[in-house]
Amino acid sequence: MLREVTPPKVLGGSVWRILVLVIVVLALSAIVTCRLAAEQAVQAAITSWLECDECTDGELDTVIRLGHISVTDDLVVRHLGEALRGGPSADSQEALTASLKAAYQDLSAFARDHPEMPVSISEDDYVRAYVSNYIALYQVRSATALAKIGTENAMLEITRARTREDLRSDVRRSLEQLQ
Repeated sequence: MLREVTPPKVLGGSVWRILVLVIVVLALSAIVTCRLAAEQAVQAAITSWLECDECTDGELDTVIRLGHISVTDDLVVRHLGEALRGGPSADSQEALTASLKAAYQDLSAFARDHPEMPVSISEDDYVRAYVSNYIALYQVRSATALAKIGTENAMLEITRARTREDLRSDVRRSLEQLQ
């Protein structure tokens, strides 16, 4: 049997409304906080997969699991789709570029001391080649994860990517092999 709950007599009507409003605001804050925490966890897992060297710690499996959880599946597919379309973030590409330029300077210094081992590529070509490889790695790994997740939205991201004209041939071949 249901009975009507009325506010305690101690609390006036406006105080009761304020209390309810505070509870609603706190509940909404908790929901937003949980959503942000989920977003950060998803992004960290995806970054671990996209940037792993040996990839022996279950990085891909973690992303796939997150892609099958209803709370995080849209986040996973969205972030992987962004990586498939754009590669690493501009900040990551800039950091890599700076690191590659420093490495090239080290190679050049070594070549000056060892004329029998010249550097046969310009700095710009050296940096461009490695940054291009970095972008391609992101794209191939993103597509791989999307294919293994296999949801309709994940496969739609791959289908859209296949129509792009600006992909490297090796990335395009990888996309064509995915089911």
